[in-house]
Amino acid sequence: ISGLILYENLLTHEQQNELINGIIEANYFDNPESNQAMCFGTLPSFLLNAVEIISHTPGLFPDGIQNRKPLFDQACSIINLYKPGEGITSHVDLPRFEDGIVVISLLSSCVMQFKPLSDISDIEQDVILRPGSVLALSGSSRYNWTHGIEENEIDEVGDEKIVRNIRVSVTLRKM
Repeated sequence: ISGLILYENLLTHEQQNELINGIIEANYFDNPESNQAMCFGTLPSFLLNAVEIISHTPGLFPDGIQNRKPLFDQACSIINLYKPGEGITSHVDLPRFEDGIVVISLLSSCVMQFKPLSDISDIEQDVILRPGSVLALSGSSRYNWTHGIEENEIDEVGDEKIVRNIRVSVTLRKM
């Protein structure tokens, strides 16, 4: 899919722990009913190291996006907590967000499905999001394809079975 870049293991185990510890310390999910935290304006400090790594990863975005300063500051960052079996409805991110969206996957793997927005056929592209992976969407993948995660406790891709555990995702966008 044009504009879709997946970097597996971009974040080390130590860097992933730094993010998880920051999320825990921010008390976003102290309430058992909470599963999403939205942060507007300045990015939380625990995200700054990850943003620095992402901003220096060659080929993640076209130059016009990769070189913008700041890459995600004054953005809307969303932190989602998924329990085993939970997903997110297929969607295209709202046009009020600029091109260049990143999803950081933490703790557990899952499969994200991509489907062409204008195609009524059953074309679907599965992408495995593993802990420490960073998914970047720009251009066609950002505007012309829906993305979502089906509600499954086990994902199957080819011969691989992925048993889902608790998963955290961090989405970075710029307003």
